[in-house]
Amino acid sequence: MKNKLRILLAAVLIAVLPGCSEAVDLENLTLGLVAGADLDKNNQLLIYFSSPLFNGTSKNSTLNIESDKKTFRTARADFDSIATGLAVGGKTQVFLIGKRLLQHGDWFPLLDVNFRDAKNTLSTRMVAVDGEVSELLQNIPKDTPTSLFLDNLIDSNEIRNETVKTNMQQLDKQMFEKGITPYISLISLENGRIKLAGTALLDKKGKLVMTMDQKETMLLRLLQRSSKGQKGFSVSIPGEEKSDIYDSNSLSLSINKVKNKMKTGYRDGKFEFDIKLNMSVSLKERLFPYDMRKNSEKLEQQIQEQIKKQFEELIKKCQKKQIDPFGLGQYARAFQYKNWKQVEDHWVEAFSEADVHLSVKTNIKYMGPVK
Repeated sequence: MKNKLRILLAAVLIAVLPGCSEAVDLENLTLGLVAGADLDKNNQLLIYFSSPLFNGTSKNSTLNIESDKKTFRTARADFDSIATGLAVGGKTQVFLIGKRLLQHGDWFPLLDVNFRDAKNTLSTRMVAVDGEVSELLQNIPKDTPTSLFLDNLIDSNEIRNETVKTNMQQLDKQMFEKGITPYISLISLENGRIKLAGTALLDKKGKLVMTMDQKETMLLRLLQRSSKGQKGFSVSIPGEEKSDIYDSNSLSLSINKVKNKMKTGYRDGKFEFDIKLNMSVSLKERLFPYDMRKNSEKLEQQIQEQIKKQFEELIKKCQKKQIDPFGLGQYARAFQYKNWKQVEDHWVEAFSEADVHLSVKTNIKYMGPVK
């Protein structure tokens, strides 16, 4: 008898579960897995919506929709009027921001609906486009859903530390955290081919300040202590004879382990940062003759000097542009709080005048089986 009552109760609960009457088949939905925003040539806002097609009757795997409405919420009506199913944006995986909009800045408030509506996800990846969003969407391979193509492009390069992977929630923190400036992935379109271009560095209004290529992004992530996976690196050894057809003075390394120690100080009205990087590396490619057994210490010294030079150039570029994607302001707040409080509302100006001292030590652990 008890078992019958339990079965009856379960059946009643299943019958009255909320939401069951509102179930919609996947074929009747238009899932906006990719969204975007850009400005046209007249500085008019354009909003984009890209959804995979599930019906199997179209040659294209993706439906791209454009709206000239002024907010994402009001643009939904345009999406519904064009899409064959109910437009749903709560599963957006990638958000694209066009170059014109990045150069204009002041676009971050457009994302308010994502933070205010609990149905929306905050794990959406933020991606800068060095070009027009519409042109990029048109050049996605037709047999590959847009979201899948962009996800794979970013993931594969992020594993090699050649780009960052900033989602919407992380960008929100970067915009309001006073000790760091925002950074997001950067992709470009060259001769009809989409490629990863590195990292876009923004100011607190979301305006594009400068870009980093893949090599500079590697340096950024090493300083951020966010590097993981494969860390390949190349340097040019001065004094070695150059070939006319290839970089015969080039040396490629794989960074195995990195120890990053930092000290923060304050003297004569300036912040001081003493950064020490200790790396164990493996040689992966050497295009010039060299006696590794006898002169390994000399080669290590040359590698250290070249890596240090690249780090210093990158830091100086950021100081000149008054941005701090490294997050050194967070160290200033943690270890020099009294002095930090005086500059917290204009940290980037204080960082541009800070003294950053950097030293690099490399230890070649593996030279390869070839002499």
